[in-house]
This record gives sequence, C-alpha cells and structure tokens, in this order.
Amino acid sequence: MRRLNNLLTVLFVVIALLLLNGTSRHYIGAHLPPAVRSNLNARWQNFQAELTTAVTRFTDITPATESGTTSTSASIGSSQSTSDSSAATPEESIIQNVSLANTYYYHYAAGTPNSVHKVFAAAIATYNRTGIVKLVPGSGQDGDNQISISTYSKNEGNPDYNAIELGIGGPTIITSALYARGAVNHANAKLNVYYPQAIRESVALHELGHALGLDHSPSRSSVMYPEDQGHTSLAPADITALRKIYQQ
Repeated sequence: MRRLNNLLTVLFVVIALLLLNGTSRHYIGAHLPPAVRSNLNARWQNFQAELTTAVTRFTDITPATESGTTSTSASIGSSQSTSDSSAATPEESIIQNVSLANTYYYHYAAGTPNSVHKVFAAAIATYNRTGIVKLVPGSGQDGDNQISISTYSKNEGNPDYNAIELGIGGPTIITSALYARGAVNHANAKLNVYYPQAIRESVALHELGHALGLDHSPSRSSVMYPEDQGHTSLAPADITALRKIYQQ
C-alpha cells in the first residue's frame, strides 16, 4: 500500500507539473518583457525546488534515461536559452508541403494606429530585403497571397503573475485548382495594443514571420523565439526557413 501511495503521489505531482508546463508554454509564446520574465522565473524556481523535495520524500523511484538521448528544457522566464543560435527555425505545420508564391499583398484594417503602421513598415522592409519574399501594399485578388494587419485589445491580467500576449499571427491556406500553385495564403498579423510594449518592430517581425509560415524557434537569436528579445533583424536560421518555404 505504501508503494501504491508513493506512486499515486508521484503521478499527481507529475500531472500537475505537466499541466503547469502546458500553461507556461502557452504563455511563453506571448513575448514576455524582461521584468516579467525575471519575476516568473523566481516563482518557477521556487516551485521546482518544492517539487524536488516532495518527490525525494515520497518515493525512491529513479527516472530512467535513454542512451544517446539528450533533453533540454527551459523554465518559464529562464535566462537560459533552450538551444544555441544554430537551431533551425521551423515551419508552421499548415504550410508544410504547400507550394506558395513569394509575393504577398498586405493591407491595414481600418482604424489601425499610425504607430502600428510604422513598426510593421519597418518589419516589412526587413523581410523584403532578404529578396526571398516580396510584400507589396494592396488587397490583391482571391488567388493572391495576402496579409491583413490589424490590432486588438486584450487584458492579460496582472503582469506579475501572467505572461503578456503582445500579438498573434499566422497563415490560412486556401486550396483550389484555379490557383496557379494550387494554394494561396490569406494570413493575418495583429498587435495587442492594450499593452504599449506590443507596438515594437521586434513584435511586428515575429507576427509577420508567423503570417509567412515561420513557427516558434528554440533559439533566442531568432525573431521567432516565443519571448520578445527585441531583435530587429532576421537570424540566419530565419532566412534559411524562408528560403525553404518560398524557393522550392
């Protein structure tokens, strides 16, 4: 019975940890400011210490490890990168194995503030300088790639306890035999103007990256790292991922 109780205790703790990790990973994708990351990091480290004490006290089970396998993880708000700068920037799963033209027409939703226009204009120029994609102003036609740029206002609560969502973005793939390549991307990129710190070129670069098909990167040197690092230029891995998508 004691063995069973120990196992049940560990199972409960592991489930709690997985649930918390899932929540953490969701909020990590929200571009935490440095001050918030520091605060949450301290809380997370305290929790990990308490968890380790509980497991040591209630069980003598030793976790198994696989030979030749390495695993790294990042605590919420950790100052330690999940990988080095050589990590590849992944593609959004929805655009994998989809042939897309490299020209996009972008337009701003009515009422989009000038400050948002400004940071997206800088981000667009950065992507255009790669020569891999071409973002041009306009609405385009149904058979053209399009990006709708807009804003929203969402209060994430007390920033001392929650990650802050600074923006959202992503592709929407539409397929048709009428399209030259069989598919087009009608994407969106939005900034959460409830928080002034969302109106940054680095956040616009990140959300445009999602719109163009880039997924979150584990490298802090990438604009696609899920926490805002303030980068205003693309990392080599970001450019490689764009080339893979649009120079097939």
